Amino acid sequence: MLIYSTLEYFSNLFIPLTYLCHKVMVILFYQSIKHNIQMEAQTKLRGMANVSYWADDVKAAREWYTEVFGIEPYFQRPDAENPSYIEYRTGDYQHEVGIINKKFRPQPASDTPGGAILYWHVDDIGKSLERLLTLGAQPYQPVTKWGEGFVTAAVIDPFGNILGIMYNQHYLNVLNSDLPDSTD
Repeated sequence: MLIYSTLEYFSNLFIPLTYLCHKVMVILFYQSIKHNIQMEAQTKLRGMANVSYWADDVKAAREWYTEVFGIEPYFQRPDAENPSYIEYRTGDYQHEVGIINKKFRPQPASDTPGGAILYWHVDDIGKSLERLLTLGAQPYQPVTKWGEGFVTAAVIDPFGNILGIMYNQHYLNVLNSDLPDSTD
């Protein structure tokens, strides 16, 4: 009788404990998933926030890029007469473009054009390339068709930076949709 009572006692205890352990494991599992999602959101590259171009003469770069963008910079430091940094917001998504005095360039940065190329979407690559060359840019990459709806070219601005231009059908698809489609 004592053995049966002891077994009955522990089995009555075991069922609620099992249920409780299961609940705790489910809660810990969901907290782990939530943590992973939050970590992914914190580390995911979500979009171009700023591109920085370097110039020995920031005032001359301001004149050139004001002509290229068709707008004045909205931000200048320390002031408009002696800028070390200027910034524009331009394009369909108001991307930030900074022009920084070369003396602040990270070391050991090269003095020659190179590295990654940021391509700006344009509707007519031929006319856009011609305009940049007329404004004093030098050819860097000729017009190159990579596939249907994907054409690039690049120039070196008068300050030694590579400025890419691109007709990109995917960009237009995203621009014209409510939500970006990662399958395009």
